[in-house]
Amino acid sequence: MTMTMEAFEEFLRSQGVDDALLAEVKAFREEYPREMEDRIGTLNYKFYGGEVWTQAILALLEGAHLLLSGPKATGKNVLCENLSFLFGRPQWTVSLNMT
Repeated sequence: MTMTMEAFEEFLRSQGVDDALLAEVKAFREEYPREMEDRIGTLNYKFYGGEVWTQAILALLEGAHLLLSGPKATGKNVLCENLSFLFGRPQWTVSLNMT
Protein backbone atom coordinates (compact mmCIF):
# COMPACT_ATOMS: atom_id res chain seq x y z
CA MET A 1 0.00 0.00 0.00
CA THR A 2 1.39 3.38 -0.95
CA MET A 3 0.43 5.95 1.65
CA THR A 4 1.50 9.52 2.17
CA MET A 5 2.62 10.68 5.58
CA GLU A 6 -0.37 13.04 5.73
CA ALA A 7 -2.81 10.17 5.12
CA PHE A 8 -1.01 8.02 7.68
CA GLU A 9 -1.16 10.79 10.29
CA GLU A 10 -4.90 11.13 9.61
CA PHE A 11 -5.26 7.38 10.19
CA LEU A 12 -3.41 7.76 13.51
CA ARG A 13 -5.72 10.60 14.53
CA SER A 14 -8.67 8.30 13.79
CA GLN A 15 -7.06 5.81 16.19
CA GLY A 16 -6.97 8.43 18.94
CA VAL A 17 -3.34 9.55 18.71
CA ASP A 18 -3.07 13.15 19.89
CA ASP A 19 -2.07 15.94 17.47
CA ALA A 20 0.58 17.19 19.92
CA LEU A 21 2.20 13.75 19.90
CA LEU A 22 2.20 13.67 16.10
CA ALA A 23 3.83 17.11 16.10
CA GLU A 24 6.61 15.72 18.30
CA VAL A 25 7.11 12.83 15.87
CA LYS A 26 7.32 15.32 12.99
CA ALA A 27 9.98 17.28 14.89
CA PHE A 28 11.87 14.02 15.46
CA ARG A 29 11.76 13.20 11.72
CA GLU A 30 13.08 16.67 10.88
CA GLU A 31 15.91 16.36 13.41
CA TYR A 32 17.09 12.98 12.12
CA PRO A 33 17.47 12.81 8.35
CA ARG A 34 16.24 9.72 6.57
CA GLU A 35 18.99 7.22 5.97
CA MET A 36 19.06 3.76 4.47
CA GLU A 37 15.77 4.28 2.64
CA ASP A 38 15.60 0.59 1.71
CA ARG A 39 15.43 -0.34 5.41
CA ILE A 40 12.53 1.97 6.25
CA GLY A 41 9.29 0.06 6.69
CA THR A 42 6.65 -0.10 4.04
CA LEU A 43 3.00 -0.10 4.86
CA ASN A 44 1.57 -3.40 3.71
CA TYR A 45 -0.91 -3.26 6.60
CA LYS A 46 -1.93 -0.68 9.18
CA PHE A 47 -1.70 -1.38 12.91
CA TYR A 48 -4.95 -0.66 14.73
CA GLY A 49 -4.97 0.26 18.42
CA GLY A 50 -4.80 3.83 19.63
CA GLU A 51 -3.60 3.04 23.15
CA VAL A 52 -0.74 0.89 21.88
CA TRP A 53 0.15 3.57 19.33
CA THR A 54 0.26 6.26 22.00
CA GLN A 55 2.37 4.18 24.38
CA ALA A 56 4.82 3.13 21.65
CA ILE A 57 5.26 6.66 20.30
CA LEU A 58 5.75 8.10 23.79
CA ALA A 59 8.33 5.44 24.65
CA LEU A 60 10.33 5.99 21.46
CA LEU A 61 10.28 9.76 21.84
CA GLU A 62 11.67 9.30 25.36
CA GLY A 63 14.52 7.21 23.93
CA ALA A 64 13.29 3.90 25.34
CA HIS A 65 13.41 0.56 23.57
CA LEU A 66 10.36 -1.55 22.85
CA LEU A 67 10.13 -5.28 23.46
CA LEU A 68 7.17 -6.75 21.66
CA SER A 69 6.32 -10.25 22.73
CA GLY A 70 3.26 -12.38 22.34
CA PRO A 71 1.67 -15.11 20.28
CA LYS A 72 1.96 -15.31 16.53
CA ALA A 73 -0.27 -13.12 14.38
CA THR A 74 -0.89 -10.40 16.96
CA GLY A 75 0.57 -7.54 14.91
CA LYS A 76 4.09 -7.19 16.32
CA ASN A 77 5.77 -6.98 12.89
CA VAL A 78 3.05 -4.71 11.54
CA LEU A 79 3.54 -2.30 14.44
CA CYS A 80 7.30 -2.28 13.83
CA GLU A 81 6.87 -1.55 10.12
CA ASN A 82 4.37 1.21 10.91
CA LEU A 83 6.67 2.79 13.52
CA SER A 84 9.61 2.65 11.11
CA PHE A 85 7.52 4.45 8.50
CA LEU A 86 6.16 7.00 10.97
CA PHE A 87 9.57 7.90 12.42
CA GLY A 88 11.41 7.58 9.08
CA ARG A 89 13.99 5.26 10.64
CA PRO A 90 15.50 2.02 9.33
CA GLN A 91 14.51 -1.29 10.84
CA TRP A 92 16.20 -4.63 11.40
CA THR A 93 14.68 -7.93 12.40
CA VAL A 94 16.31 -9.99 15.13
CA SER A 95 14.89 -13.42 15.88
CA LEU A 96 15.22 -14.60 19.46
CA ASN A 97 13.66 -18.03 18.97
CA MET A 98 14.62 -20.79 21.35
CA THR A 99 14.86 -23.79 19.01
